[in-house]
Amino acid sequence: MGMFDSVMVPCPSCDTVIEFQSKAGDCFLRTFTLDTAPAVILADLASDPPETCPHCQTSVRVEMHQRTVGKAVPGLLTSDSAHLRNLLARIHRDGGHYLEEHGMDKAVADADLIIARLHAKNDE
Repeated sequence: MGMFDSVMVPCPSCDTVIEFQSKAGDCFLRTFTLDTAPAVILADLASDPPETCPHCQTSVRVEMHQRTVGKAVPGLLTSDSAHLRNLLARIHRDGGHYLEEHGMDKAVADADLIIARLHAKNDE
């Protein structure tokens, strides 16, 4: 049996708590809320399919960029945002902390500088 971390999320329709599980990060069987979950775990959950509330059957997804939960909308590409956040976390080599601290615009601009420097270095 594998290890995972959990994020306990209230259903936006009925407030029933739903457990989302992630294998991202350290996976020490910890339990988080949306406010306390590390960015790498939220990014992982944002790229997963929605969970169904056992009480009201609402389809629920985690949206990392707002640390919120919402009703799942069929066809909505939440994985694109998760892929971008995972890529930025990789470029900044920090698991998403830089993005959370400085915001998307600065994280993208600084990531572009990091990649430009790497390309210039490789071209030497």
